[in-house]
Amino acid sequence: MFEHVMVALIGNALLGLVVGVWLVLREPAGPADAVPRVLPERPEGLAYWDPLPYARASVRLDETGAWSERHWLNVPGPVYCTETLTGGSGPGVAPESVLPDEAGADFVFRQPHTPAEVEALLEAGALEPMDGYCWNGDEHWTPELVREWWAGRGRVREWIAGQNGEADEYAAYLEDGLEDDLRGYLFWLIEDREPSAGEELPVLGDGDSPRPRGAGGGCRVPDGVSGP
Repeated sequence: MFEHVMVALIGNALLGLVVGVWLVLREPAGPADAVPRVLPERPEGLAYWDPLPYARASVRLDETGAWSERHWLNVPGPVYCTETLTGGSGPGVAPESVLPDEAGADFVFRQPHTPAEVEALLEAGALEPMDGYCWNGDEHWTPELVREWWAGRGRVREWIAGQNGEADEYAAYLEDGLEDDLRGYLFWLIEDREPSAGEELPVLGDGDSPRPRGAGGGCRVPDGVSGP
């Protein structure tokens, strides 16, 4: 009798163990876009860092947007603003990337350089009721359009001059930093990869200076576009 009881207890215990293992194995691991606990920082020395993988790992990123309605003050890059709520929270949430125009509409004056800045832009977009933050700029910008934007930056300078100091961040970036960032972005658009430290970057034109050449040589220039 005792042996039968022990066999029954052991059998029930094994059955419970099997069922428990089965329940664990059938439990879904979570959505494919679940946020990792730790996401990689931007590697040092990159002339351009693609923020989209980080953004995609953080949220279910909507990569659609009304490109034809983009704000003219946006700098070239993957993130841009179209029509946004006047007086929205974007500049306060993402001050390293977003400024308001004279009517209070948001625009991206600096593309995100770090994961923290990507997070700030994602938050600004989530708080924007008109869905005016778009992440599909790479689908539309071309080397020719980037060079055209740079050649016409005098219009941006004129706008900044009329803002009574309210766009000093943009002015400083336009004079120091934006040129190098756009050269890195040109490399990204042409080569479809991030440039390694020391690689030669494409020129923008209008008096820009040559960049250092690394052991890997320069990058190709699109047909019909003058090289350095």
